[in-house]
Amino acid sequence: MNFIIYDISLLILFVIFISIFLYRKKKNLKKEGLLFLYKTSWGIKLINSVGNKYKRTLKTLSYVSIGLGYSLMAGMIYLFGKIVWIYIFNQDVVRAIKIPPIMPLIPYLPQVFKLSFLP
Repeated sequence: MNFIIYDISLLILFVIFISIFLYRKKKNLKKEGLLFLYKTSWGIKLINSVGNKYKRTLKTLSYVSIGLGYSLMAGMIYLFGKIVWIYIFNQDVVRAIKIPPIMPLIPYLPQVFKLSFLP
């Protein structure tokens, strides 16, 4: 059976469930700009209790996560540069393995720039 039918039917069920839930609890719903925010107090209580209980561990993990974030960002910049290098200077590899273009959401990009080596 076609999976699009499953996707659309589950999307419709999800929208119906969320609509009913938000309609019943509309006193907690607040509009800020284009967004609707659903306010709860248990989430804030949980954040405060975990923050007070594990203060030292969270401070250490904050420095670790910042360092890890910068190193992963540098790695992604390197990998992106490597992919661009392969696309520009190794057209035979691009033709052989048929990898998708850098911007797959713009399928007409090869025709605009007259790039015959892109799949």
